[in-house]
Amino acid sequence: MNFDALVSVINTGEPDHLNKVAFYAPQGVKDVCSWVGKFYHQHGTMPTLVAIETNFNLTLPREVDSWEFWSSQIDDEHLYKEADKVFDKYNKMQESDRKAAILGLKRDVVGIPEYSQVKAVDIIRDRSRWDYFKNQERRRIKCGLKPLDDLSGGLHMDGDYWVISARSGIGKSWVALFMGSHMAQGYKVGVYSGEMDEHQVGARVDAMTANIKNSAITAGRQVEGLDELAAKYDQYAGNLFILTPAMIGGNATPKKLREFVRSYDLDVLIIDQLSLVSPDPSTGGKSEWEQRGAVSFGIASLINELKKPVIAVSQQNREAAKQEADLANLAGSDRFGQDATLVLDLSRSGEDKNVLKVRVLKARKFRQPTEAWEFDWQIDEGIFTHRTNAMDGVRARHASATATDTQARVDAENATDEDEELI
Repeated sequence: MNFDALVSVINTGEPDHLNKVAFYAPQGVKDVCSWVGKFYHQHGTMPTLVAIETNFNLTLPREVDSWEFWSSQIDDEHLYKEADKVFDKYNKMQESDRKAAILGLKRDVVGIPEYSQVKAVDIIRDRSRWDYFKNQERRRIKCGLKPLDDLSGGLHMDGDYWVISARSGIGKSWVALFMGSHMAQGYKVGVYSGEMDEHQVGARVDAMTANIKNSAITAGRQVEGLDELAAKYDQYAGNLFILTPAMIGGNATPKKLREFVRSYDLDVLIIDQLSLVSPDPSTGGKSEWEQRGAVSFGIASLINELKKPVIAVSQQNREAAKQEADLANLAGSDRFGQDATLVLDLSRSGEDKNVLKVRVLKARKFRQPTEAWEFDWQIDEGIFTHRTNAMDGVRARHASATATDTQARVDAENATDEDEELI
């Protein structure tokens, strides 16, 4: 198999065909196929022919037949090589028993398998799963929501897909950022923020990390504890990268998100939110439902290809306000619920709507709990604690009052200083 077949694959932009080209190709073509595959996984696109020629010091053809033609040629080559083995066996058998040889030839020719890239695993002979499950703990990232971490073990680094769903204004973006800021203590986390810019996201993370008022930070007021917060950030082993539509000239697509993951070697991707991700140009349908389905398919493909986990925020449709939410209430397409390994539903209660309820709508990898988890939540101060008994609510209100008193004292001191300057 020559380089014409390889060039035809590059023209399609589909790296999955490289293995078929390399199957019967000479070693030189195999080496180039391997390099092209690695290039695609690193950069998200096929290399140019000039790049290949420069790297391998060779000349590639520019005018080649279609991939359909070369795919058929490879199938024929496969049939020839497999049939040649059958006829060789027949030639040896027919010298001693011609009838048995002919019957064997009929059976073996019919049984010649078509070329296939499907590779299954025999779980009777292959017991690698035992070590895999023993080492699972090292392949999971705690998200910071203790009851969820206790039940699930954390976000699986090989490709979990979690969806956080709620009606508008409930706090789903805040919860996603809370998870992201927790994981950034030890891992590279990327956040695609479709609505807030990097400064607004940063202020929220500051508030929830140091329990200081987000409103004071964004108003530019004097805030106590920033030096301590900076020292705390310096101890982080991970990162929290923010990507916004302004940075890429519009809404992200699955392809752009794939580039984001690759460019920063992310351990986790957070998408806030799914309605602000556009389908790749070649995959989106005409209807909104088709476009949302294409987005979900693109994200699931990203997870499967890169083996990276994703946490995505999803709006619930209007029907969710009239009844207890389920997977059908995810706005845009039910594909999001189908593709996800975990779906959470958020709601708020309490006199000041300061109790956040987290209910598991779907759990593919553990038993789904029947009761919602409750968290005492003071959004401005970034206080978010799991409520296990009545006293937890009292402690949360006390922490919130302390944060409010501290900021009020700082504001009063600043006001006094300003008055003295005027005098």
